[in-house]
Order: sequence, then C-alpha cells, then structure tokens
Amino acid sequence: MFHGSTEYAKPNRLAFIDSLRGIAVLFVVLWHTVVLPSTIVKLPDSVFKFAMSGDGSTGVIIFFIISAFSLCYTMPMSTSGQVDVRKFYTRRLFRIAPLFYILLIVTIAQNNLFAFSFRFVRDFLWNVSFLFNLSPGHQFGIVGASWTIGVEMLFYFVFPLLYVISRKTPNIVVMLFLSLIISSAFKAILSAFGVVETFFTFSLIHNLPLFLFGVVAYNLYVHLDKINLSPAWAAAMTVGAVYGYFAIQSGKFNNIIFADDFPWKGILGVLIIIGLAVNPLKIFVNSVTQYIGKISYSVYLLHVFVINSLFPFYKWVYETHIGATLPISVAEIFAYLVSAMVTIVISVAVASLSYRYIELPGIRLGRSLLQRSQYQVAVQTSPAGTAQKVERSSALLMRQPEDVVGGSCSE
Repeated sequence: MFHGSTEYAKPNRLAFIDSLRGIAVLFVVLWHTVVLPSTIVKLPDSVFKFAMSGDGSTGVIIFFIISAFSLCYTMPMSTSGQVDVRKFYTRRLFRIAPLFYILLIVTIAQNNLFAFSFRFVRDFLWNVSFLFNLSPGHQFGIVGASWTIGVEMLFYFVFPLLYVISRKTPNIVVMLFLSLIISSAFKAILSAFGVVETFFTFSLIHNLPLFLFGVVAYNLYVHLDKINLSPAWAAAMTVGAVYGYFAIQSGKFNNIIFADDFPWKGILGVLIIIGLAVNPLKIFVNSVTQYIGKISYSVYLLHVFVINSLFPFYKWVYETHIGATLPISVAEIFAYLVSAMVTIVISVAVASLSYRYIELPGIRLGRSLLQRSQYQVAVQTSPAGTAQKVERSSALLMRQPEDVVGGSCSE
C-alpha cells in the first residue's frame, strides 16, 4: 500500500532521483553526439563501439522508470484522500507544454515546414496534441528526440487510473506481467501487418512495462523500513546493477528468460533506485548530477539543436585529428570525448537559461491557474470563512519549490 496521504508531508526533491535523471540525460547526449554527426562526418568504428557501451536507450529506460516513481511520489491528493486529477493534469501540461510548443514552432520555422496544406495541419495537430506516437509515420515527432515526450504524455493520461489500481502490491505485479504479454502481442500484430518497427519501439504499449517498474520501485521505496537494507549491501546492489546494464549492453546476457533485454533493464533500474535511496554514492549522487537532473527536460529537448549547430566543430575535431600524437584508436576516442564535452557544456548552459526563463514561468502559470480556480470554487460553494482558508492554502502552493521531484526527461 502506498504511504502518505498528502503531497506536503515529504521532501520536495529527492537528490538521488535528480541525479539519476541527470545521468540519464547525459547518456542520451553522449549517444546523440555520435549518431547525429555521423550523417556528415565519417566517424571511426572505435568511436561507435565506445559510445555503444552507453547506448542512449539506456538513458531513456532510466527516464521512464524514474518518471513513474516520481509521479507516484508527487501524486496530488484531495483533502478527502482521493486523487486530484485536475491538479495532476494541470501540473503536467504546464510543466511540459511551454518549452515543447516553443521548440515546435522553432523547428517548423527552422526547417521551412510552414505550408498551410492538409499534411502540415495534420502533422502539426498530431504534435501539438502530444498524440503523435499513436500515428505510424509520425511517431518520431517534429521536435528532435521528442518521441519520449509523446510516450510520457500518453502515460500521464492513464496514470491516475494505474495509480489507484496499484495501491495494492499484487495489482502492481499482475499489471507488470500483463504489460509484458500485451507488449509482445502488440509487436507480433504490428509485424504481421508490416508496420515499421520504430512505431512499436516508440509506442506507450512497448514502454509501459518500464513505467510499471517505476511503480514497483516506488512501492519498495515506501517500505524501505521493512526491507532493512544496509548501506553496504545497497552500495553493492547499485554497483552490481550498473555493471549488469553494461554487461547487457555488450550482449553478454541476451535472451536469458526473457525474449529481449528490456525486462532485465527494468529490474536493474529498480535495483539502482533502491540502492541509491539507501546509500546515495557520491560518484552518482552529487551536486553536478543533481543540477543537470534538475534542468534535464531542457537539456533533453535542446541538446539536438546544440548538436546540429556544432556540426562544423565536429568536422574540424575529427578531420584535424586532435590528439594526433596518441595511438590512433586512443586519438579517435579522445576526439569524441572533446566533442562530447563541448556539447554537454553548451547544452547545460543553454538549458539553464531555458529552465529559468521558460520552464519556471510555465510552472508558475499553471500554479496560478490552479490557485485562481481553487479560490473561485471555494467562494462559490463553501461557507463563510472557508475561502480565506483556501486563499492561504493557495498561497502556500505558490511558495513551493518549482516542481518537487519531477519525473522523466520531461522534468
């Protein structure tokens, strides 16, 4: 059973969750620093092999697991103990939409996609409604790397129901296994009809098990007092799970029990969350990863723009052979590391500005609308004196930190 009946009884941010989010977005940036420039620069095989050890999908998997964990942790409840669906959806929309919509317009303008045809209107509506993952051929999204945002928003739509059902541990386990079965069946059906595989990969049905692993992680987290995991064992579990991730990525544990490595990565993600919750090892949980995690939504959506703008720099780095005095394989990886470091620094700098001037105002606007709505309802329906209480409660809401623990790359 989930613990806690109010959203204010807990710490507003969990350092280990912020740090995991920061690490996850770095995985994605490092991977895209290889994949995207490869379209204009012939990158050495050694660079691809080096980057594959931290495939960007690993970052996305961590994002989705963290997202469900965080949504459980921050789920707004009414005074009667019921899920406050209106507050939940308002928060999510104003957390995600402002930056996404701005970048949607920028991407359309940048690629000269403005053309008031049926196709343009259709594509635009798929994206502005966050429903593009439901349409084969549109699943990538117009904004670079935005397919995960589409998956997230679809998950938000069903999450309140899943949250209520998942209050009992057996229900979580049943839903997790059902989601794995449904995912396999969905893949087989799409394959039979010749639908492109990326539509399955970028679908909510495929990724739903990862979100449910996040719900499992939260259920374990609220019962840590009963698990009685020592810091030493927690550290060993974290390190072992991280090793497991890289071992799976290298192909050492393919097709053991499960048909693919997806469930194993979900299990390892749960172990990492619980391990760091008990013993937040400094190598993972520190001020740098926490800060990057805090601005990870902006980093995630903006890093593709940064990479595209740095194409001439990447070309110069690889073609002028930075580190030429080193052995060739080392020099190639060194050139990649230089490219990646510059990309990360610029992405974080730009994301810091985006977080301050786009994300935070959007969050505050959502809170303001909730406050106004809450006050108007109180005035119209409550006895004398209650409106003043609601006004004080709303003021408390407005003074809260920007977004409690957040969730995925969209947080």
